[in-house]
Amino acid sequence: MAKRPPPPEAVGHYLSPADIRGFTGAGTKEGATRCLRANGIPFVVRADQWPTTTWEALHRALSGVDSLRQDGRRGDDGFNLEALRR
Repeated sequence: MAKRPPPPEAVGHYLSPADIRGFTGAGTKEGATRCLRANGIPFVVRADQWPTTTWEALHRALSGVDSLRQDGRRGDDGFNLEALRR
């Protein structure tokens, strides 16, 4: 698990492979993917086959809290992870 929350400027940015390894404790791409899937954390697989997600998606999945967008509406964090699969 992450030892401390990300800095505010990191919210919405994608986690690096090092972040994913640190969070999941997995040293392999496959292990990290299994851990994210088992914890219900949405992710996409990068071109180098490492899974990635946003800090916002990670926080939402683990906290059970649906954050507010800047305009005050619930839901969409502004990042379309599905678009990265294309």
